[in-house]
Amino acid sequence: MRSTDRLFDPVGEIHKPFVTGPDSILISIEENRMSAEKPLRNRKERKELSRRLQSDNPGLDVVHPDAAGIDVGNEAHYVAVRPDRDAEPVRRFECFTADLYRLAAWLKKCKVKTIVMQSTGVYWIPLYDIYGRTGL
Repeated sequence: MRSTDRLFDPVGEIHKPFVTGPDSILISIEENRMSAEKPLRNRKERKELSRRLQSDNPGLDVVHPDAAGIDVGNEAHYVAVRPDRDAEPVRRFECFTADLYRLAAWLKKCKVKTIVMQSTGVYWIPLYDIYGRTGL
């Protein structure tokens, strides 16, 4: 399945996919599909969709239930686990060594087996090093 087959645009910002070359046929296919669907145009519909996505069951399939996501920064890291793993599923950790070990201990407590990091620089390296030392 191509990425254009599954567009997700809860606030109605994408009007048509950017396609060039031989895949330009997808534009007309996508336009026909989009015209058959009722777009979310008013604020009430967008708000309801946002509420549904933030609910306990947003209608998305869980692919890796034992995963955690980390937004790696130069001053702090934001870490998210599944809501059923902890009362506070999103936490902020500073970048000091002691904080990174606290982060690793919290991930172990939450029984995380897979870690996904989003990093724009070299700030992921100390995290990776500590995960290796703690067995994550």
